[in-house]
Amino acid sequence: MSADAILARARATSETLEHARAAGKPAAEIAALQHLYTEAVVETVKATRTVLVCPQPIKWHEFWQLIGSPRELFPLMLAGWSTSTDGDKRARFIAQLDHAKRVGLQDAAERFLSNLGTEDWHTTLLGNLDRRWWEDDA
Repeated sequence: MSADAILARARATSETLEHARAAGKPAAEIAALQHLYTEAVVETVKATRTVLVCPQPIKWHEFWQLIGSPRELFPLMLAGWSTSTDGDKRARFIAQLDHAKRVGLQDAAERFLSNLGTEDWHTTLLGNLDRRWWEDDA
């Protein structure tokens, strides 16, 4: 299956999940769709050799608010976005996930993240996590 087909499957699964939630489908059906969505995202990452870094800035800020707005874990947005590597962003996001788990917000965090579409994620190519945007390829 091509990367485009896999990405289309991930988008379709995300839309199906969103419709099921809106229609008030049973929790078991929604959980099964969440699992399919997670599998589709993993397939997308493998097929395109991309790495999920963090949510896009607006969604990342919403996530940070959801987990209690810990000052030391402010999202790397605005000036922080352009001066940090994707590896820095990913490390901060992982620290936020750990925080959510520690303070009992893991379920809420997972629900929020499973509602994000593929366009809501910042990604990078495998191997570019530590590359700064101003570094040239020379």
